[in-house]
Formats: sequence, C-alpha cells, structure tokens
Amino acid sequence: MSRSQRIHLAQELHDGIAQDLVGLGYSLDLLLAQPDTPNSTRAGLRNLRFSITDLLERVRGEIHQLHRANGVAVSQEIIDSAKEFCEGLTLEMEVSHISLENDEEIAYGIIQIARELLRNIAVHAHASHVHVNLASQNDVITLIIRDDGIGGVSKTTHRFGIVGAKSRAANLGGTLAINSLSTGTRAELVIPTSHVMNS
Repeated sequence: MSRSQRIHLAQELHDGIAQDLVGLGYSLDLLLAQPDTPNSTRAGLRNLRFSITDLLERVRGEIHQLHRANGVAVSQEIIDSAKEFCEGLTLEMEVSHISLENDEEIAYGIIQIARELLRNIAVHAHASHVHVNLASQNDVITLIIRDDGIGGVSKTTHRFGIVGAKSRAANLGGTLAINSLSTGTRAELVIPTSHVMNS
C-alpha cells in the first residue's frame, strides 16, 4: 500500500466509520440520559456504549498508524507502542532492527498486530511484567509478546481484537498463536517475507 493510498484510507476511515461511531455513541448517551429509560435497559445500553468507545479507539489507532507507517520503521514502531501501552509496567525488549522498505503491507500489518496484543495486555491482563522479542531469521519475522497477567485472552478479548489480529496475520501469509493461562499469556506472530533487511 503506497503512502498516498494509506492517507486516502485514513481519511475515509475518519470521515466514515469514525464519525458514524461518534454519532451512535451520542445517540446512546441521549437514551441513557432519558429519565424514563428502564434500569434493566440502562445496563445493556452502558455495555453497548463501552463497546462503541472501544471500537472508536481502535479505529482512531488505525487512522494514526496509517498516517505514521512508512514501511521501514517496524522495530521503532513496536518499541514506541510497547512504551505507550505498557507505561508503568516492567518492560523488557529484545528488538532487532528490521527494515521492510520493499513490503509496506507486511510492515503495517506487523505493527498493527503488535499494537493489538499490547493493547490487550494494558486493558485486560493486569500484568506487571511484559517481554517483547522481535527477530528475523531465514526470511521469517517472529514477534513474541509475553506477560505475567491473569490470562483469559479468549474470554475477554476475542470479540474484536484477537480475531482481527489473527485474520490480519493469515492475510499476510503468517500465523498468530496465543497461549493464555492463569499465569500469563504468550503470543507468537510468525510472518514469512523475502524483503527483510537486518542491520
């Protein structure tokens, strides 16, 4: 995907689905503010409102990354994302410098999957330690993210993010395997590519 295509897609997302979600959230807020709305209905409306807020944050994140992604900064983007989402946690990173200047689609996909995994840790895991490892060998990029949280990824985050991340990995010809236990979660992303350059 070229830079001009990314910018166009970002604008379409902003003017389309993002604005639609804002409007839907506002409509729900009006319903919640009505004094004759039954309490039993309010609980469902609040849950729906939280889901819309969650989706809107994800769309805005996608828009931001579409503007930023340049195809060559995979390593730095993952470092920045880990620091962003794991602020206040003990963070260990082993991140090799990887250049994907000839395959922006894979670069963007890896960044987005990493952000989704890190975001899930920040929101759901209740972890204190996070370890991020990014490496490449024999034209295969491997990203491993581990935490010492409460696990339960399939129960708490399968609605939106994990399904989307696995689908994105498959579309790139790779796999995303997640092992979630009560002692923590380990996610391993494997993406084959013939364009990787190490330095």
